Amino acid sequence: MSVPHGLLFVHGSHTGAWLWQAMVEACRSYGLAAGAVDLAGYGVNRKVAPSLMANAAIVADGLDACAGPTMLVGHSMGGVVITQAACRASRRPSRLVYLAAFVPNDGDSLATCAGGDRESFVPRHRRLSSDGTYAILSREVIPEIFFDRPDDPASHRWADRFGPDPVAGGGDPCRLDAESLDAIPATYIECRHSRAISLGYQREMQQRRRFDSVRSLETGHLPMLEAPDELAGVLAELAGVAGASAHDRH
Repeated sequence: MSVPHGLLFVHGSHTGAWLWQAMVEACRSYGLAAGAVDLAGYGVNRKVAPSLMANAAIVADGLDACAGPTMLVGHSMGGVVITQAACRASRRPSRLVYLAAFVPNDGDSLATCAGGDRESFVPRHRRLSSDGTYAILSREVIPEIFFDRPDDPASHRWADRFGPDPVAGGGDPCRLDAESLDAIPATYIECRHSRAISLGYQREMQQRRRFDSVRSLETGHLPMLEAPDELAGVLAELAGVAGASAHDRH
């Protein structure tokens, strides 16, 4: 019996593995094995000292534990992490998927990637904790930043699950191997109504590496919450599942 194609989901700032719960179930309906990790300083890894290399190790370990070909799906900040992880994992992911995600070059950090987006709503609302170790977003601004329909009651319920973001590691530079990255197929999935990472900046980042496909979703920054079935269909199509619909950008 063949091993099903797998997906390993990597979250972005202020969230955690919980963000992907609906996606894991939606992908399994296509016969895809799916799982998610908590990065350093989040969820079950809250006591792990945050750094880019700690995050890359968590993802690399998760990838090593997967059976069969596995796509790494990085959302937002997670794009930096999956890029670094792909250069240090003992096994190669079958594809890198950047979901409204930062795409770093060698030497870039999360901070430099985020600093390039002049239209993002995030910097104007984030503040530091009193001890300077966490970045905080107030619950009231989360729906406006992350959701396409901020007045929807569901966006306010999800906002309750957002948490503080560790500052440590944000300035760590990526150490990338261009030859290794070029050998891995890559897809960018843009979220056209994102206010956390603007569409213009998403498209600028699409020029940073060799993407063999680009997909487009009419959602805010969190399609895994707003449109999990649609996103699962895109990922299933990338995994070569028969009958999955394509969402090419034209």
